[in-house]
Amino acid sequence: MIHKAEEDYLKLIYEQTVEKNQMLVKNSDLAEAFGYTDQSVNDMIQKLKAKSLVKFIPYRGVHLTEKGMKEAKRLIRNHRIWEVFLSFKLNYSWTEVHAEAEKLEHASSDELIDHMDEYLGYPKYCNH
Repeated sequence: MIHKAEEDYLKLIYEQTVEKNQMLVKNSDLAEAFGYTDQSVNDMIQKLKAKSLVKFIPYRGVHLTEKGMKEAKRLIRNHRIWEVFLSFKLNYSWTEVHAEAEKLEHASSDELIDHMDEYLGYPKYCNH
C-alpha cells in the first residue's frame, strides 16, 4: 500500500525527471520543494526504495523505477480527470480546481477513474 505522502513524492519526482527532463532529483531539491528537512526526505526516500518505487544513487539523487513511474502516471491521470470533471461538469473555478483534485486523486479507485475518463471523452490534458 502506498500512502498519500509517498504518492506526493512520486509525483514530484516524476515532474522533475520527466517533465523537466532531469536524470536525477537531489534530495535537497525535494526538501526545498516540500519544505521538509533533509532527514525527513532521506527517510521517505528509503521507504520508497524499500517498496521498489525509486532508485537512489548516494550523493547524486533519485529517480523512479518502472513501478514508481507507473504509479506516478496513475496519480497524474487521476488528477487530470478530476480537474476536467470539476471544472467542466461542476463549474469549479480554476482557483479551486487544483486543491480539490489534489485531495480526490488519492482517494479514487481505478474503476471510478476509468468510468469518469470515458464519461469525459478521454481527455488528454486539463486546461489548468
